[in-house]
Amino acid sequence: MLSALLLILKILGIMVLTVLGLILLAVFLILFVPVRYRFWCSYQEEVKAEVKITWLMHLLSVLATYDQSMKLSIKLLGFPLKGSKKSGEDGETDGETEEWEADSEGREAEEDTKNMPGRETETLKIDEADSSGFSSELPQDIDTSISDDSCKEAKKSKKLSPKGIAEKIRFRFEAFCDKVKTVEEKGKQIYGFLNDPANRKSFRQIIKMIKHLLPRKLTGSVIFGFEDPSVTGQVCALSSLAYARYGDALSITPVFDKQILEVSGKGKGRIYLGIELFWCVKVLMNQNFRRLLFKRRRKKDGGKYDGRE
Repeated sequence: MLSALLLILKILGIMVLTVLGLILLAVFLILFVPVRYRFWCSYQEEVKAEVKITWLMHLLSVLATYDQSMKLSIKLLGFPLKGSKKSGEDGETDGETEEWEADSEGREAEEDTKNMPGRETETLKIDEADSSGFSSELPQDIDTSISDDSCKEAKKSKKLSPKGIAEKIRFRFEAFCDKVKTVEEKGKQIYGFLNDPANRKSFRQIIKMIKHLLPRKLTGSVIFGFEDPSVTGQVCALSSLAYARYGDALSITPVFDKQILEVSGKGKGRIYLGIELFWCVKVLMNQNFRRLLFKRRRKKDGGKYDGRE
């Protein structure tokens, strides 16, 4: 009896350890096996793009393409879970069915009104009352109200004295000064927020998270231009930051004499969910970031923030 009980406990222990091992294996696979992605895109009056995401040696793969319509294909172990489907076709069929249902409901409602006794006489009376009661009065009321408002404005403009004009100018100047002060105060707050060492630390961690999501290899070309050449210059200055990561593989050509946008490129990268989770925990462990997060959340809720977490 005792040996049978020990055998059962041994089997149960092996089963529990096996389940725990499978769970740990799945967790490690999810956290430390990278999610790889490839993409290409082009824009010349029309958008064309394709994105492919794979995980664990194509155990799971997702393919999304866009060429005037969206197509999505999901495969598990090579077997499709969701076939490719165009998004535009479903919308068209839904619209047709909705129009057909609306027409049928409208026809049924008309037939019901025709079959009901005394309904036609009531509608005729209402139409006559509307045409006789409102058509002649509404334009007169509108005209009189407009004329009264214009007369009042004319009288006010006539009554304005040099003293009143001076007071108006002074009031507007004070309002402008108040706006300048508020903008200056906000600028000081933003400058102090960016220069705070604690905030810089959280910013560096967020930047590392974003860098991990960016593609490791990228090649392509961008030709752009705006109506205002100054805007083109500003965008060109911002786009120069991409050279620090991708170098000559990315060609950026500004055009200052016409408005144009042509984009073509391809790239690939990988994402480790464990690394992203690690940086998320690091950011949330930052006390200053939590303080800012709770402060903004309380402002949205309409409450006051007392400085505590």
